[in-house]
Amino acid sequence: MTDAETILAPESLESEVAVLAALMADNRTLAQVADWLTAEDFASAAHRLLFGIVAELVARGLPADAVTIGEHLGAQGVDPETLAMRDVLRIANSSYSTANVAAYAEIVREKSRLRKAMDVGATLVREASTARGRQAADLIGEAARTLLAMGGDTRGLGPVGADAAVKSWYADLTKRYEAGERMSGLATGWTDLDEVTDGWQPGDLIIVAGRPSMGKSVMGFQTALHSGMHGRRAMLCSLEMRTDQVVRRMVACVGRVGHTGLRKPHTMDESAWPRVTFGVSEVRAAALVIDDHAALAPAQIVARARREHMRSPLHLVVIDHLHEMKFPGRDRVNEIGDGVRELKALGKEIGCPVILLAQLNRANTARTNQRPTMADLRASGSIEEAADVILLLHREDYYVPDTHMRGIVEVVLAKGRDLPAGDTIYLQNRFDELRLEDRTEPVPFPTERTARGRRPIRGNPHADKGEQ
Repeated sequence: MTDAETILAPESLESEVAVLAALMADNRTLAQVADWLTAEDFASAAHRLLFGIVAELVARGLPADAVTIGEHLGAQGVDPETLAMRDVLRIANSSYSTANVAAYAEIVREKSRLRKAMDVGATLVREASTARGRQAADLIGEAARTLLAMGGDTRGLGPVGADAAVKSWYADLTKRYEAGERMSGLATGWTDLDEVTDGWQPGDLIIVAGRPSMGKSVMGFQTALHSGMHGRRAMLCSLEMRTDQVVRRMVACVGRVGHTGLRKPHTMDESAWPRVTFGVSEVRAAALVIDDHAALAPAQIVARARREHMRSPLHLVVIDHLHEMKFPGRDRVNEIGDGVRELKALGKEIGCPVILLAQLNRANTARTNQRPTMADLRASGSIEEAADVILLLHREDYYVPDTHMRGIVEVVLAKGRDLPAGDTIYLQNRFDELRLEDRTEPVPFPTERTARGRRPIRGNPHADKGEQ
């Protein structure tokens, strides 16, 4: 027998009795615990049985006391001398306060969660010892997924009355007004984007998608850095690049230094060093954590983000990118959908926006107009459904080098509850410094071209406002 096998499973039989006694004394108290306490949370088999009977009788509108429970057991052929019948009488005669039923139930629930955590650990030990070719990352990912599924506590997360909801909303409104806050969300780092989105909203899942070289990583890294530099702690998961590559890009962005020079310092002009030093000091001081572990599963990213949030609250999570994540099964489309929903749940749980960079398929390259649509998202159905906001990046000069749109990155507002869907934000491409800038000049549409087929363009006086 191993040491693990001699460890006694956590339980509190007295608390279980207290809960059942309170429920039998006043059936109305079931409403206080019914949405988060289940029969499986009881360690005693007899107590599991009795809790299930109480819940069933109350659901049918019948009283649940010693008499009715005894009759219910008798109808099922349970002998009056069995442990279950004796437990009914013993519990019914117990003197526990109905006022404390929630407190007793919390103890029962906590012991149950500890037992489940032990079960996950025991399963992991058993599976790891007989892995039969399975990778450690797969086993750990499954364990993490199970722990995360049971990790959220639903206590107190039920319906909220209108009075309480309005009070909370109004308090937030007046607080923002008195503080002179211009946005309800986290600043994105770009003026026009802030204006239309009101910032990255807490709990939102934001998809930033595009073909390669459209600027996804630049946007993701820059907004994470902007958050961190303004004291709002951000976590960047870089599944594609190493930490040193991320840092190099951020120093180039902040210091306004040519990225090529940072890659090949012997080519860098002496005058660039003050800007490099400035960039280094700014990035070092940013409230930012970088995780460059490759091929993480969504559950692993969630677990790492939750751990960082417990160390110090996170205000933003950026993940680069969805299609570099590990999905061990064969049904990749459904697994991507499940993974995206896990990341959305993470944002709601810790109350911060989650930005997920994603790759578009090649469908737009076969069209005359290469501007992307939501249908170009890989596994688009599940991603569209889960996302709160979808931004699609496009560079016309990538496909047509001599276009009048040279140096411009289009940010198409494809989806968003409060966004003008179909509008486009224009940013200036400064990819030499791995940065996107606000544009101060109107988009240079030539006289022979119009914005036909597009919604009105923000900041572009040349667009035909009558065309949709």
